[in-house]
Amino acid sequence: MERDLSDLTFGLALAFGFPIVVYLTGMAWNRVVGAPKKVNRTWASFCLLLPIVALGMMVQVGWSSFQRLWMTSPYVLATLTLVFGVIAPAALIAVIVRLWRTGPNHHDRM
Repeated sequence: MERDLSDLTFGLALAFGFPIVVYLTGMAWNRVVGAPKKVNRTWASFCLLLPIVALGMMVQVGWSSFQRLWMTSPYVLATLTLVFGVIAPAALIAVIVRLWRTGPNHHDRM
């Protein structure tokens, strides 16, 4: 079980850590070249969707590991599923929707 839990922890860290690194790299590049706001929104949306895609790939590829984890510690897996499988993706989707609903000159009004 310890190996399965460490694999799950590594997968979750990669699913949420890698998009942060990609986002920061992209935003630094956009600042250097002076990209328009629409490019920044598109890039942010792409990076916010990456964890959801990574979580879906983790479930598809590592199904046997999830079954073993469920047999040994169902409460831990249920909690992790609730947090990272439901709440985190819903929050990311809400951020993307809010990002695209705000006007293009949202920061200029201040």
